[in-house]
Order: sequence, then C-alpha cells, then structure tokens
Amino acid sequence: MHLAGFGAAATLRVAGGRFSLEDGDGRPIDARSAGRSRFGAVERARAWLLDGALSDGRGPILAGGFAFDPRGGGDPDFPAALLRLPRVLLATRGARAAMTLSDLVFPRSDPRRLAAGLLEALDDAMGAQPMAEGAPSGATRIEAEPDPAAWMRLVDAARRRIGDGAIEKVVLARRCRIRAARAFDPHAIHAALAERYPACIGFAFGRGAGTFLGASPEMLVRQEGLRIASGSLAGTTARGRSPAEDRRLARALVESKKEQEEHAIVLRAIRESLATLCREIRSPESPRLVRLENVQHLHTPVTGTLRSPGSILSVVEALHPTPAVGGWPRAESLRVLRALEPFDRGWYAGPVGWVDAAGNGEFAVGIRSARIRGNEADLFAGAGIVHDSDPSDELRETRAKLRAVLDVLLESQ
Repeated sequence: MHLAGFGAAATLRVAGGRFSLEDGDGRPIDARSAGRSRFGAVERARAWLLDGALSDGRGPILAGGFAFDPRGGGDPDFPAALLRLPRVLLATRGARAAMTLSDLVFPRSDPRRLAAGLLEALDDAMGAQPMAEGAPSGATRIEAEPDPAAWMRLVDAARRRIGDGAIEKVVLARRCRIRAARAFDPHAIHAALAERYPACIGFAFGRGAGTFLGASPEMLVRQEGLRIASGSLAGTTARGRSPAEDRRLARALVESKKEQEEHAIVLRAIRESLATLCREIRSPESPRLVRLENVQHLHTPVTGTLRSPGSILSVVEALHPTPAVGGWPRAESLRVLRALEPFDRGWYAGPVGWVDAAGNGEFAVGIRSARIRGNEADLFAGAGIVHDSDPSDELRETRAKLRAVLDVLLESQ
C-alpha cells in the first residue's frame, strides 16, 4: 500500500520533554509534560483524536516519526516526536485508490466552514507541484564527520568498551554533509529512490523548509489486528562487480563468525523485546540473504501474535532502538553513543511511519536516509561494532551504505 498525505488537520509534537497538540492552523489544543515516554504521550493523543473517528476509507491516520535518541531531535522541524493528521490522504493498493479528507470537529464547529476548508485543502493537494530546481550556487562539496581516521579511532574506543564488558555491541554512525550546486528537489529524489530500491520502504516527510526522506531496507514493525511482523537485519557486505565476486562476497557474509554474531544479537533482542507483548513469536532458524543494489544483508523475519489488542506505538516503544541501529544492552549502548558520536542523529535510525484509528500501522527504521534543506543535505550510515570488528572493514561498510542515497542526490544535481 502507498500513502500520500497533504496538509495537517492536527499536529502532535514532543520537544524538550514537552508534548503539544495543535490544530491545522497551529492553534494549541493541549500542552503538557511528555512524561517518561514520548511514545505514550503520542499514543494518548492518538486515542483521543482517532478513537471513534468517522471514516469509510483508509484514513484517518497519523504519519510522522521519532528521533533516534529521546534526548535528540534538536532540529525544530524534526523533534523528538512529530506526527500529523493529514487533511488529505490518498491511499493506493494495486488498481484501487481511496481518498480521505480529515478535520477536527468540535461542538461549535461551523459545518459550512469545515466543508469549505476541506475543499480548499483538496484543491491545494491536487495542485501540488515539485519544487523548482533553483539557481546554481557554486560547486558541490561533500564533508564527512568524523573523517576516516577519527572514525576508526571511535571504532577502537567502542571495541574497548566491549572488551571491558560494558556492552556486547554498539552501532556507530557517520554523517556526510553535502552542499550542492543548487536546491535539492525532494519530490524527484523520493521518486528516484523508489525506482532504484523498489524492495525498500520509501518515505518522505516535509516540515517547514526541510524534508526527511529515504528508502529503508528495514521494517521495524507492521501491525494488523493481533498480528505483527518485524525482523533482524544485521550483517552487511558490498555487492560484487561481477556475478562470481557477488557470490563470493555473499558466501563470506553467510560464513562470517563476526557477522553471524552481530545478527544473532539483534535477533535475540527483538524476540526478548516482544516476549512481554506476544503470546507467540516465530522466526526461522537461519537468516536469509537480502540483496540490494549496493549492499547485501543477513535477514531473519520475525512474526508474532499479540496477547491483547493495542496500538502499534506500544510495539514500536518496545523494539526501538534495536541492536541493528543502537546496540546491546540498549541503555548501556545508548550511553556509549552519546559519549562517542560527535553529532545528533536526529531522525536517522528512528521509527518513521503511520498509525490508524484502530492502532494498526507500519513503522520502518529511518536508515538509508537524508535530511534535506535547500541545497544542503545530511546523510548518515552506521556499522555494527562487536569485539572482533576491524575498523577498516567498518569504514568500507559505512561508505557502501552512504552510496545508496548519496548517488541519487548527486545525480539530481
């Protein structure tokens, strides 16, 4: 299913430890402390907004995302949590399509004014055009942070933490910042990523002057009723330049003790995180190989049956961050990342997706992604570090992962 939303009938936000709910015109409806859980704060507002909503289509839904770190999300456009109720939602599945118009209705609402506002929102959505290319503004520049030597030193520092027994695994990230010759066109980049990576989960969220977009190979969780689907995606190698080299690299990945160990940590953590929510959890004994255009991964699907009905946001909270993007144990690895990484990840590696009135939905892990604003873009890529990781190998892995979005951005110029 493909979803496209336009405008906002309501916006839910968590920033600086505070939760706020605004109507489509930005007027505050509610503001309070977010409490101990940003997911819980959003879920309470979701239930208030959507429970009992009148609809005969796919919607209404809330769509958006969460920062990787609950303390992160310093970008005002992409804070610790931000989900919007689209005023216009288009849902397509195969040859079928449905459109949902949403607005907040209060006892004193004027029906004629509501209807006029929805028609205006529909006109705006139908007339939406891609961004203009913009005028050239100089040569494209690419800067990596940390630089290769500094990042390999961070890998060694992480290995020492693992050797000391503080953690089993941690995923270190690098940031690549592009200052391009002209403004990026998020619409064209989103379409290009979808075409190049059709097996991945495409997403694009615009807010203010910025857009967070990507093509993620990793589903965090999908929920329909009591059924959920998740999976372990960990263990990576490059694609070969020839079929023979590709097979050799794949065989080395499958047979690698280090990669298998990294994958097993993620799988074990996912199953443990779901154990309190599910009465049944299923996964195959051995991972399978997933081949994308630029990399190959080990993947083990995980399915489960919830003990009782509930919202996907509760499952997202239980799973995020998995050891595939954070580390294990979760709390200890997050402290290591805060000490070692020299930047705020923002929404990179955070949950991005949607939830509907019944609590069903789909959230991907926001990897293979970029945050775009004008002619600047920040890209991120991570590598899982375990006790016998080789810094040079991990550097090559981040470079291969960065190419997924970097090539598309450069081609767009």
